[in-house]
Amino acid sequence: MSGAAKPRLGLFGPFRLTSATGQRIEVPSRKGIALLAMLATSPDGERSRGWLQDRLWGSREREQSQSSLRRELSQVRRILDDHGLALIETTGDRVRLRLDAIELMPASASDFLEGIDLRGEEVFEEWLREQRRATVVPKSPPTPFPKPALTPGRPASLAILGFENQTGDPDADYLAEGIGEELIDRVSRLRWLPVISPGPGPAPKAGLLESGRTLGAAYILGGRLRRVDHGYWLSGQVINVATGELVWSPRLRLPAPQASGALASLVAELVAVLENRVADFEGVRALAVPEVELSVADLVWRGRWHQDRLSHHDTETAGKLLKRALELAPNWSVAVLEYARHLALRAWNRRLTGESVEEIRALAQRAVVLDYEDARGHMLVGASEMWRRQPIPAEMSLLRAVDLNPSLGIAWDQLGTLRILTGRPDAALEPLATAMRLAPLDYRQFYKQGEVAMAQLMLGELDQALAAADRSINLRPGYWYAHVCKINALARSGKPADARRAWKDLQHNRPGFETSYIDWIPFSDPKWRECLKTGIDAAADT
Repeated sequence: MSGAAKPRLGLFGPFRLTSATGQRIEVPSRKGIALLAMLATSPDGERSRGWLQDRLWGSREREQSQSSLRRELSQVRRILDDHGLALIETTGDRVRLRLDAIELMPASASDFLEGIDLRGEEVFEEWLREQRRATVVPKSPPTPFPKPALTPGRPASLAILGFENQTGDPDADYLAEGIGEELIDRVSRLRWLPVISPGPGPAPKAGLLESGRTLGAAYILGGRLRRVDHGYWLSGQVINVATGELVWSPRLRLPAPQASGALASLVAELVAVLENRVADFEGVRALAVPEVELSVADLVWRGRWHQDRLSHHDTETAGKLLKRALELAPNWSVAVLEYARHLALRAWNRRLTGESVEEIRALAQRAVVLDYEDARGHMLVGASEMWRRQPIPAEMSLLRAVDLNPSLGIAWDQLGTLRILTGRPDAALEPLATAMRLAPLDYRQFYKQGEVAMAQLMLGELDQALAAADRSINLRPGYWYAHVCKINALARSGKPADARRAWKDLQHNRPGFETSYIDWIPFSDPKWRECLKTGIDAAADT
């Protein structure tokens, strides 16, 4: 595509595509038009096949949607080829529109993709609504085609070096390399932590710090594999490149031979802990940044740090910081996600419903539109649908979240919660166990233990319910939900005196508790709320 003249693409008002000579190019299929628009609105013109499939054919089975995308791509390419335009490229799972080879017509006051809709494809319709909200243009003067959001500041990045095989056995190279490759894949799914890899081959001979500086990374991970007795030891280090501080030093024993499934599970746990450790460091780093030098990313990290303290003052501070970040970068998916997460935690703490939940859902859906591959957006959509008592879309979104990022512990515990609320406590225990295994030091362990207590209570396994409730209360004495589980487990066990003492403990640790709190729990079957209130009433009257 040499010379000044280029094909022109217009997305405001009726869809228009013209050749470099001005000849109109007709794209007869609405989904073909939508496909081109979705590629054109990506900052680099690129989307994953899965992202496109889920928006354009989300109502179909996966194999059908894959086949439909292939057919639509073939048709659009054929139309473009007829006019001598090689504008679409495909590489593996990616589809790319060559933005350098076309000219985007200026935005106007007309609707984005005027007259285009895909009935029955709700995910596409939400994306379209979001685009129209984000591209409202004054009638005069006209403004250029919308650009990507404000740069949030340089994000933290992690360089992952290959694990060095020190077993003395060349046959173990596959294991060392496999762990490194799996780590790179799984960390890349975190989305907020870009991964830098020096490429295939042995790890650089320079030290970790020097390698990290050479690669331009904020953090660097390296390690080695050694043989011990009848197995292997995997040891590593994660270092903050700027300060030289040790962030984390994992040391794990691996069975031999290492099965691929076990390796994937191991790496998922490694990535979950790694994410928490790096996030903690980023929060502390942001606290030290002078107020006048805060980037949008610093606002997010400082807000997250305060949010995780769980006190009323910290929560209010977090809300102000995260709202400011969102105002500065309204189209940065991380800012949208973190403010939605703040609102979700506030709603959970205050037992809010109605408009509060709708706001969380709208923000979460917006985050999904901005970055479909970030599992956190799907998790928040699932959580909000769960609060709205919509179990089917809730479970679909939560399953999508754990599929995109198997290391996202909060998505697993929300899946467990959903299954409890829909009367499937037996199916809740496994995802809850996964959540606890992924994040053993997570401050939300009290929540997970409380959910285990509820599941065991519903199953009639009263001793296990009591033990889990006690673990939850020990971690957070004011957690009324765990106290409710404990009181009910004791009442059903024929221990009225112990249930009475547990009731007094609840009143002491959560002054002002009322049984109306239980009405907020969104069980699909109201009988469970009545059962819990009956147990509380019995203990209170003893």
